[in-house]
Amino acid sequence: MFLQKLVDNINAIAAVYAFDILPDGSFSEIRLMRINKLYAAILPFVNPNAPAFVPDTPYRLYFRDVNFENFCYKCASKNELLYSCANAHGSWIQGMYLPLDSGKPDTVYCCYVCKHTDEPETDSIGNRSSAVSSAVLNISADLHRTMDFTQAMTNTAKNLKEICASEFCAVFSVDQNEKTCTLINENGEDIPYLNKLAESMGRTPYETALAWEKTLREVTA
Repeated sequence: MFLQKLVDNINAIAAVYAFDILPDGSFSEIRLMRINKLYAAILPFVNPNAPAFVPDTPYRLYFRDVNFENFCYKCASKNELLYSCANAHGSWIQGMYLPLDSGKPDTVYCCYVCKHTDEPETDSIGNRSSAVSSAVLNISADLHRTMDFTQAMTNTAKNLKEICASEFCAVFSVDQNEKTCTLINENGEDIPYLNKLAESMGRTPYETALAWEKTLREVTA
């Protein structure tokens, strides 16, 4: 009852998610526990074939977003308040992730609140514009100096991660002729993570790249 009142009193799209922390430290799948009316209104458009919502429904019956899931996992398991801003379908989605106490030692909750806006928040971006411009020039120069492609992409991923103050950054290269892909992060090639990422989306690495390319075309059209 408390969770339902919580999301009902939020004047934005809001929901509460839950997952279990397993004995080996890994996490169970994410479950959708409570949603408000604004959240319920978008479900038929997201997946018309999904079942009607009832508490404790697996999240992936409605959505499949690895980045979002990672935010939920980190928020609830580490008890951290998180913020995200992403461009999707021609608008910006600003999200807040709030950890909640479930009252159970092995189950954690995350309340997600989001809103759509035509423009992202630019205050922090503007303050860093000169530093970003300088960093981009350094990256460009480094790409021209380094003959080894993998090393060049490794350095680029490392620099971009620092510029964006992100937790993870990688370059996803695609060979259209061989229909193969490579993921390169700050530590070099990471094929296990590439395969894990593709498996989480129910695709091969190459099919994942094609899906992303299609999504980007739709967003920028």
